[in-house]
Amino acid sequence: MSIKLPIILLSLIAISGCSTNQKNVTDYKLCYSLATKPSYNIHTEARTAEVRSRGIDCRAYADRIDEEERAIKLEKAGRTTINNNTTIRRERPKIVNPAMMCSYVAGTVVCL
Repeated sequence: MSIKLPIILLSLIAISGCSTNQKNVTDYKLCYSLATKPSYNIHTEARTAEVRSRGIDCRAYADRIDEEERAIKLEKAGRTTINNNTTIRRERPKIVNPAMMCSYVAGTVVCL
């Protein structure tokens, strides 16, 4: 019996974490989530039902949501991200003939 109690408690905690209770969410957050999350999101139905039950008109928040999304996209566009996993190396100049001071740079022989 003592082993079952912790398992039951952990199960209840895990299940309660998946709750789709949208009662404590602000009107703006509900509309924002509906506007920005895909329609196949697991919480879409609960959000839609909550918007309908509250009688919220999400069009009132449309401009604010658009501005916030635009700002997020601009911020992401300004970031420098490196998606290339290869190392970029500069070629060292190779001396072809030390007496003439020629070197090989970027596929070209340069003599001085």
